[in-house]
Amino acid sequence: MVMVRVIPCLDVKDGRVVKGVNFERLRDMGDPVEHARFYGEAGADELVFLDVSATLEGRRTMLDVVRRVAEQVFIPLTVGGGVSDVEHVASLLRAGADKVGINSAAVTDPGLITRCAERFGSQCVVVAVDSKRTADGHRVFTRGGKHQTERETLAWIEEAVAKGAGEILLTSIDRDGTGQGFDVELLAEVRRRVRVPVVASGGAGRAAHFADAARAGADAVLAATLFHERTLSIDDVKDAMAVRGVAVRQAARVPVLPAGASPTFDAQGLLPAVLVDADSGEVLTLAYMNADSWQRTRATGETWLYSRSRGALWHKGATSGHTQQVVSLALDCDHDAVVVRVRPRGPACHEGWRSCFAPTATTSAAGGALVALDDVLAARAASRPAGSYTTALLGDENKREKKLGEELVELLRALHKGSDDDVVDEAADLFFHVAVALRARGVPLARVLARLGERAR
Repeated sequence: MVMVRVIPCLDVKDGRVVKGVNFERLRDMGDPVEHARFYGEAGADELVFLDVSATLEGRRTMLDVVRRVAEQVFIPLTVGGGVSDVEHVASLLRAGADKVGINSAAVTDPGLITRCAERFGSQCVVVAVDSKRTADGHRVFTRGGKHQTERETLAWIEEAVAKGAGEILLTSIDRDGTGQGFDVELLAEVRRRVRVPVVASGGAGRAAHFADAARAGADAVLAATLFHERTLSIDDVKDAMAVRGVAVRQAARVPVLPAGASPTFDAQGLLPAVLVDADSGEVLTLAYMNADSWQRTRATGETWLYSRSRGALWHKGATSGHTQQVVSLALDCDHDAVVVRVRPRGPACHEGWRSCFAPTATTSAAGGALVALDDVLAARAASRPAGSYTTALLGDENKREKKLGEELVELLRALHKGSDDDVVDEAADLFFHVAVALRARGVPLARVLARLGERAR
């Protein structure tokens, strides 16, 4: 199923985010880097950066601002504004853009689309189309919406796609900043004519408008003012679209406690992070986060840390397979330290122990041996070594269920007429196969032990 993307747009002038109505009366709306950081954490699917005055001022897009924005987001970034040749596209891609938007220069020289597509691939080439209704129908405008061309909007979009455009960013100048909704009639007609993705822009005023655009054929929906002023959040829009039957990507986001709190990093840009098993409460390790690892942890739902010794980001378990599912991030009262509640998929310690603290005592605690067994099973599930009995069980549901039944029967027989040693052996076999079945389902044994602890009270 194709998911409709929700995209905030940063219209930038003189290094600041701006917004107006019908491309006029621009007002300052803040720092693009701060906006980018916010949207990276807020669940946006992509981000669009448009230098709205570059073409009018006869200059190239501000590469330094693009670089700083790209450093703050880990989602696809489209950059446009003043793009006039192939080398300019190359410089923007090197600065961190994933796709480059071309508008005025493409209208003047349609062959530019083909040259860019041949060098970088169509997936990198976005043709931005600013359209306005006139007495002669929809017409294409260039130079930041200031200049009316002779090109008819639909015909130009068809030509651009034929030249190699991989995506169309369609902005309705008539609707821009009005809050009256997207031009769904125009969107529907474009959808009938081309097969490449179409991004709808201009006119969103409430959450329902985004669903209207998607139903008209938009593959992505873009807005600026609503998001910048926090009138609507990304989640608000996605929830409204999902309710109306539009498929959207709603990744489980890691909650931060207290709600709405932000971390305070120290002079080195670091935040102490205490990693704790979410089910057993056991302290696993002490590490550090910086702003990038904080964002990636929230965005991916897995633990990202900062290695002081290597001076680099560190995705916990990326090499060993012992990743950690993050349940929550709980900041302390000063917001300068965090407890990261995780469900580990294997040992937390690089020495192979479940916990970096008092590792030799880990398996002697109540339930420790079972949890240690689960750590081994998590490692097997991650690596799936060939010839392993555990690997075979993890990969065959029928075999797991059959063995569970067999081991239960053998334990019952031992209890009925076997020795104590027989009972111990058969119980151990049953516990092992129960642990494998739980691991195959993704349920840590620690959760079962925690539930038993609750019942013991």
